[in-house]
Amino acid sequence: MDCPNCSKELSATQQFCPNCGTKVEPVASMEATKPTSPVESKVPPSKKRVGKGLMVTALSLLLIAGATYFGFYQFMYTPEKQIEQIRTAVTSEDAKALAPLLRLKEGKVTEAQAAALLTGLSQAELTEATVGYLDRASRSIGASNEGLPLRLREIGKTYGVFKRYGLELILQTMYVSSNFDAITVSLPDPYGKEKLESEGDQVVIRDAFPGMVEVSVKYDGQYGADQAVKTFNSLESSNQDEPFMVAFEGLSVELDQTYNDAPLFVNGEDSGKTVGEWKTYGPVPKQGVSLSTYIEMPWGMIESKQVLAKPGGKPVKFEPKVDADTIAFTENIITRHAEEWVNFMYYEDLSALTVVTDEAYLAKQRKTYDIMQAENQEWYGSFDGVEVINQKTKLTKWNKKMAIETEAVVGINSQFMTDGEEDAPQRLVKSRFRYVITEPFDDGTYHIVEATYLE
Repeated sequence: MDCPNCSKELSATQQFCPNCGTKVEPVASMEATKPTSPVESKVPPSKKRVGKGLMVTALSLLLIAGATYFGFYQFMYTPEKQIEQIRTAVTSEDAKALAPLLRLKEGKVTEAQAAALLTGLSQAELTEATVGYLDRASRSIGASNEGLPLRLREIGKTYGVFKRYGLELILQTMYVSSNFDAITVSLPDPYGKEKLESEGDQVVIRDAFPGMVEVSVKYDGQYGADQAVKTFNSLESSNQDEPFMVAFEGLSVELDQTYNDAPLFVNGEDSGKTVGEWKTYGPVPKQGVSLSTYIEMPWGMIESKQVLAKPGGKPVKFEPKVDADTIAFTENIITRHAEEWVNFMYYEDLSALTVVTDEAYLAKQRKTYDIMQAENQEWYGSFDGVEVINQKTKLTKWNKKMAIETEAVVGINSQFMTDGEEDAPQRLVKSRFRYVITEPFDDGTYHIVEATYLE
């Protein structure tokens, strides 16, 4: 080795340089402190290639998954695609498919509630059809939904940049009433957000479900106690002036619907609704209530007979009451017929009989005409008058048409001449007939469809 100071060659055992006196470390020590090179780990080339392949595969799978995610949700969650899904569920009235697409007060809607909504939409007269609104919403998410109980909005979670759309239901206000005070209202199957308030003789249900709603109404007052459970459509009317009216079956009476357009009078006062609108009237007091109506006839309005209705009684059937106008109308028809009969006998002209259409009666008149012709007879006389027997006059049916049945005495001044000679002096003949008068041809004219000689 050499001296580190003067470069003189030294032996391995020398510790000091003999030339310059510099201390020299032994060779072994120097060799021991000489840094060693790290041992390189050698990896086979085949394993390096496999690692790189796995990384490329993982990246490819991530890219494919991302593209699939984007493509799937772009296809499924476009507003147009989602609105078309809602539209299909509504038009097909598929409650099961529609329920997940509805929200009520931020909560989910059951299949039964979706069915109640669909039924309500189909029955209510809304200013616009739901499908019309959805068609407009597909062109503009913010389309107006005026008059509809629903609106399009974002629902649930979003998926990245994609949004989910559904229909938010708009709550309604319902007014429930009865023709009597002292009613209480409850909801057998509430969804939990409704508010019930009393306003006078009505109960207001605020935040009611939009569609068919089951309502329980109880009555407990001076007329007894009763309960009725009715299903109402909250979309049909939320007008305080037109509340949902409830009639109680236990304390009510069924109304015959023969005159369903006639107004119903209770104890002589107009109830404000027709017989057809009531169908069932109640509650009825234990002592009963007087019901009547007015029926429109060609000769005027006729009051019906008053019926004392009691709870649990038979259905109320209204019978028109024969009044002075009915008698006058009947007398006018019979008078016209009597005058035509006088002309027929005098002129021997069967065409003069236009008021009567009874074929049996006309056949007898033709026989009278034939006998007069055969015996060379002539008749002279005049009409004296008609007296309608009020007690025998009633309103009835003829071939399912409203008719008047009556009896009347017809007075005729009568005289027969044979070959120009008097058979007998002229005398007043009074004959009693039974008549049925109606409108047989639906042309607005009334005729005698039955004319029967009694005495």
